[in-house]
Amino acid sequence: MNLLSTDDAMDAWPLACPVCEAGLRRKQGALVCPAGHSFDVAREGYVNLLPPQHRIRGIDGDVPAMLQARRRFLEAGHYRPLLEKLTAQVADSLHDRDVRGLGSTHGACVLEVGCGEGYYVGHLANDLRGAGSAAEFVGADLSKSAARLAAKHYPETTFIVADVHRRIYLQDSRVSVLLDVFAPRNPVEFARIVEPGGTVLIVIPSALHLGNLRTELGLLDIQAGKETRVLEQLGDEFRLADRSELSFPIALHADAVSDLVEMGPNHWHRPEGSAFADGDAVTTLASFVILRLERH
Repeated sequence: MNLLSTDDAMDAWPLACPVCEAGLRRKQGALVCPAGHSFDVAREGYVNLLPPQHRIRGIDGDVPAMLQARRRFLEAGHYRPLLEKLTAQVADSLHDRDVRGLGSTHGACVLEVGCGEGYYVGHLANDLRGAGSAAEFVGADLSKSAARLAAKHYPETTFIVADVHRRIYLQDSRVSVLLDVFAPRNPVEFARIVEPGGTVLIVIPSALHLGNLRTELGLLDIQAGKETRVLEQLGDEFRLADRSELSFPIALHADAVSDLVEMGPNHWHRPEGSAFADGDAVTTLASFVILRLERH
């Protein structure tokens, strides 16, 4: 269920007011807290919870060209094995939560931070609800363009505009599974919103990811020591429960290579002359590290 599209005067759990942190309720096309702070639900079905005091001039998240390139690339199925792996891990985490009795006080919530155009959390919601899950699925992104695009394509998932670096507008200890796929991390906020015993799934590229393309096209390198830094960032409040790697070859034609370059940080750093010529497909290796952490 999309928390923003159901009947009025209903609890919008687990969303929280960005001004006073109270719970929000739906009322006449808006989300309203007990203090009267109100946030309109956009026609496309998302809500911008980013208040003026949390906005940073000139920083608006991914631009539409990046989002459209990412949608084309992901919906073509190039990273489908990663989606399937994450779906299985989220399903296992939710099942384990039920077995351990962690759902005795409130329902389950799956949140993706930095969700972009919504591919991962949108498909998770569709697949897991189809398998009987009653969890709420929420995607958060800094970009209004991302939230708009995601909400139009995945109407059963709730999308909000929020800056993970500042505040994630969910109530304390209400997230059962937090998903972070190549997205910014905020250890303080993650610790605040993830329930005790809850799961954080972090996906980062391995050193092998797109190796030949990065060399041939002069793309950004994979940061050395990134995995160690992630674990150090989160080590005070989370323990590493599992580490896995997933690698698979992908064959890409020129248009898919262009989308792959344009959909991420290389959009801003792409060197001149890095276009991939038309012709036969190029094969490269998609390679990821998946870290599963549990909240103390």
